[in-house]
Amino acid sequence: YSEAASEHLALGQYDQAMKQYKKIVIHARETIENLPQHESAPAIKYHQYLIIADTLNNIGVMHEMQGEYDFGLQACQEALDIYKEAAEDIESGNEQEENEYLENVKRTTGNIAQMRNGKLSSKERTRLHVV
Repeated sequence: YSEAASEHLALGQYDQAMKQYKKIVIHARETIENLPQHESAPAIKYHQYLIIADTLNNIGVMHEMQGEYDFGLQACQEALDIYKEAAEDIESGNEQEENEYLENVKRTTGNIAQMRNGKLSSKERTRLHVV
């Protein structure tokens, strides 16, 4: 679904991209809900959380591309919340997972900052034209 969503996004087919993104999130959440109890469950759960958070981050960027800053901010904030939840399942001492987590949080917080700036800039442009 991810490749299809990216293709739709690149073509400006936002509704189609959103449908694919929603399928990704639903599938990952169902995987988490149906995890059997065994030693690899935390690792699987962690990676499914990353899929959900990455997808929400992509949804946020898609909204930003459309000038829908509030929706973009909401999606990226939800992604951050899920990254935090995923952090609980990082294998202790797994440097690769820790670095991946930090990069994801850094990218998403950067997107949030960019959207806030875009939102402020958009309001300022509107104010200048309304005066």
